[in-house]
Parts: sequence; structure tokens; C-alpha cells
Amino acid sequence: MSRSALVLASLASALLATTSTAQQPQAAPTPAPAAAAAPRGSDIWVATLAVADEAVSVRRVVNATARPGYDNQPHFLPGGQAFLYTSQRGTQTDIYEMTLDPHGDRQVTDTQESEYSPTLTPDGTTISVIRVEADTTQRLWRFPLTGTAAPSLILTDIRPVGYHAWSDPTTIALFVLGQPATLRIASTTTQQADTVASDIGRSLHLMPRGQAFSFTSRAGGQPHTLKRIDIATRAIVTLIAMPEGTQDYAWMPNGMAIAASGDRLLVWRDGWADWREATFTKPAGMGAISRLAVSPGGDRLAIVAEER
Repeated sequence: MSRSALVLASLASALLATTSTAQQPQAAPTPAPAAAAAPRGSDIWVATLAVADEAVSVRRVVNATARPGYDNQPHFLPGGQAFLYTSQRGTQTDIYEMTLDPHGDRQVTDTQESEYSPTLTPDGTTISVIRVEADTTQRLWRFPLTGTAAPSLILTDIRPVGYHAWSDPTTIALFVLGQPATLRIASTTTQQADTVASDIGRSLHLMPRGQAFSFTSRAGGQPHTLKRIDIATRAIVTLIAMPEGTQDYAWMPNGMAIAASGDRLLVWRDGWADWREATFTKPAGMGAISRLAVSPGGDRLAIVAEER
């Protein structure tokens, strides 16, 4: 049996083994890296995720992409049986959809430009992406999930956008590149955006229950701090210092945040004074961990790691 066939069989077996025991709340979308960065080789690993009381375990970790090159920015679709991701298989990046059970891979965008940060829009029929246009402008575009119709601009004049997260069909949080990078909350109706924070990190999310966005920020070269901003009032609250060496995290449906530090996965929830370690053994062949994404049901975790 070929290496790719072995990987697919292993992935399907590992994921099917725990489907019946998964929890079923909803999770927030997870955005991803700046489109301007030169892609490095990375893989997307998929694991089962379980919570018992306040203990979190991550098991049955399988390399879902298992190919040379850049595979990054996973974003789970409803049901958790598939995720969108960014992949470079030529001179530019396109968006792909990977189905986990049964395993399959489908190209969503096929353009001369590069697309990054695939995110399902609130209507559930289209995806929003950061598109690097011919003149290197980075703006937010909309593509049909089927990939069969022409894309359209979401925000005409806001640029350069690196990351984004939706709260409703007309409200978007944006990471806008600059010195420093800024957090803006934009309206697709008015095409206007309010700058609400600066010197922010790349990990930007809608929090569980949908009333706030979360982001990280740093001051004076200090480590990143996780914060929340209320969408209605724009009030900002500091939550917790991020684990050493990371600015990436994801939210679980139960309100826990999960992040990586070295070979460890750590979790935190409101009321805890510090991060706590999850049960996780980093598999052989997995490089340094960066981005994470949690499935809507909270039963699967996508882990982005450098190729080794």
C-alpha cells in the first residue's frame, strides 16, 4: 500500500473511533496567517479532542495532509466532517476542502492570485478569504463554497487585511497590517471600520456565545496577552497572559481556550489563574506547532505544525 493510502486509512480509522463519544456544542471560526508571508512547509494534523470535567485530552493524532509543501489555516465546516485550508501547489496558494470521513480533497479556488484564511461566512454558502491581488493589494473577498461563480469584494477600501473573523452577516473583525498592526471592526453595510486596538497579534476569533471577539496584544516587546472586546460596547478586558512563545490559540465550544507551547498543549478558562496542561503526546514527525482550530462539535482539533 502506498504512503498516501496508509495515511488516509489511518486518518479515517482514528476519527471514526471516537465520533460516537464527541460533545456537540458550537465553536468559533478560526482565522490564519498574513498572506504576505512567504509560505513555509507545514502540515495539518487532526486529533480527537475530549473534555471530562476540567481535564482535556488530545489523542489519535494523524497527519491529514502528509505531503511536502505549505498546508495551513484550517477552518472546520459545520458538522466537523470537513475543513477548509490554504495550500500551495504551484506558484500561488489556493483554498481546498478536505473531507475527513470519507477522506477526500477538493480544490475550491483556482485563480492566478493567492488566497489565504478561508472562513465560512455567516450565510453558510460562501467563504471569505484574504486575496493577494496582482498589485499585491490584500483585501477581503468572497467566493462561493462550490467554487463555480465569480468572486466579489467584501470591503472595497480597507487594506492591507491579514486576518478576519465574522460575528454576523454584516460585522467583521479585521487584523490590518501596519506599524503597528491594528484591530478594526467593520460593517459590510457602511463599508466603514472603527480602529479599536493596536499592536495586536495574528490570532483573531469570535468567542463562544458570539458577543465578543478575542485577540492578543503586546506592549513594549512583552509577551502576548489574550483580550476580549465586546462587540456592542467596544469595551476591552484583559483575560490572561499567553503561554510562553505563542500568540496562537483557539476556542473550544465550552469556553476553554487551547494553545501550544513547545511540545505541550495548554488550556485555560475564565476563573483560572493560569494555563493548565492537556493530555497530549506529540507524535514523531510533528514539527513546531503554531495554529489550532476546533471543530464545531468540540470533538476534533486541527493542529498546524512545521514539516520535519
